[in-house]
Amino acid sequence: TGEMPVEVGNLNALETFNVEENRIEGPIPTQIGQWTGLTRLVMTKNFFNSAVPTEIGNLINLETLALNFNRLTGQIPDEITQLDGLTEAFLEINSFSGTIPANIGNMASLESFTAFRNKRGIRPGIGGPLPESLGRLSSLNWFDVAENSITGEIPIGLGDLAENMEYLYLNDNSLEGSVPSELGNLVDILELYLENNGLTGQVPEALCGEADIRVDCTVSCPDGCCTNYNCTSTV
Repeated sequence: TGEMPVEVGNLNALETFNVEENRIEGPIPTQIGQWTGLTRLVMTKNFFNSAVPTEIGNLINLETLALNFNRLTGQIPDEITQLDGLTEAFLEINSFSGTIPANIGNMASLESFTAFRNKRGIRPGIGGPLPESLGRLSSLNWFDVAENSITGEIPIGLGDLAENMEYLYLNDNSLEGSVPSELGNLVDILELYLENNGLTGQVPEALCGEADIRVDCTVSCPDGCCTNYNCTSTV
């Protein structure tokens, strides 16, 4: 319980720091930026309620970042995109705002990025458009930004992630425009959730098969391919 002391910065030989499921509150100390040898940072299920310090960008050896289930606020710092060895970023169920860093595509090792359900109560969550640079994340397998306030169109570059993409969750946002035909390249997709947006167009037939695909009725879909949401019943 209580706040995390700034003296933790003196533990500069750390490789793993895990305080999951405690009652730590207050800010994340900027002194964590001194942990340059750290590979795993796990702060899940606490009461941290600050912005993520920009010093996070100093953790150049970090592979796992788990800040989920807290009360973190502010923008996801652009400095996170300096972590080109990061494979997992778990940021969901906080109160982040702002946008996804435009240079997220620099994170060449990223396999999982989860930032869902930051829209909570009166807090709008993450907004703005999805970065075009997402299409450069060739290792990405799991991308979940559901239940936020993301706007704009689905980047056609997501279709370039065919090699590893299996789980893509964009539901419950404010996306508009047509479902890009390039998503048809994601032939190994297992779950594609696009419902509760303002999307139109059609689901590429190439995706139909074993995948669980969810769309609003404003998006056309081959028979038996999708689960439809927000349909207006007719008599």
